[in-house]
Amino acid sequence: MPSTTVVQGGTLTGTVVDPTAVSNVAVVGCGITNTNVTVSGTGAFSLPVPASQVAGSCNLVFTVTKTDATILTQTVAITVTATPKGVTAAPDLISVAITAGTDNVVYTFDEPLNTVDTSLSPASFHIYGADGTEVNPTLITSGGSAVTASYPHADLALATTATVDNNAVADASLRPNPINALPLQTITLPIGKSAAPNLVSVGNPGVVLGQITFDFTFDAPIVTPVAVPAQFSVVSVDGNTYIGGGTPTSMSPRPS
Repeated sequence: MPSTTVVQGGTLTGTVVDPTAVSNVAVVGCGITNTNVTVSGTGAFSLPVPASQVAGSCNLVFTVTKTDATILTQTVAITVTATPKGVTAAPDLISVAITAGTDNVVYTFDEPLNTVDTSLSPASFHIYGADGTEVNPTLITSGGSAVTASYPHADLALATTATVDNNAVADASLRPNPINALPLQTITLPIGKSAAPNLVSVGNPGVVLGQITFDFTFDAPIVTPVAVPAQFSVVSVDGNTYIGGGTPTSMSPRPS
């Protein structure tokens, strides 16, 4: 066996030197009851160790029955290590990252993936904005232990968290991943600004048909016709508030 150390719930691998001369291999120990081992034509085999096996040293006893009816036994000392917190025997999401210069998020798992849910509606991969809005990807591709999901640029720019649903991927043993969420990026939003048009200045007083007018300038184009006049007001230095009247006109954003 190339390795004799395995995590709880992990898999040991080994090779029978001359599989053509062997009719059966059985094993017992380290939480495994007397079990026949499936050996490939090349002699390779794998042996899952139960997640319930206590961490520490234990022995595997192999019983090899050869084609000439000879029976051999071999004892192999095994070290079972404890499963780290937050880790399972299934594919675990270990990192998420935005690929520079793209709108792609790469979800990396801790083992190669056998199956990946690439459906988009509903999707198994998501990002979340700072306001808690969930956004699904527009495209999903995969390879090795990673899944790449493409998102709308504007949504990704405001995303702080990336998540994966349970059973989004599975490993070679068809074990489905657990649900998980990881930090994606830190965003800094300007103080006093929203995603809607923001008022940036009031000025350019004038007189039109005997009425004093002011220009209310926003940081983005606004849809015409604008809101009712009473929703615009100015406050004088003595604290008096003057409510707008008449018909507002718009030219936004105001040219510099």
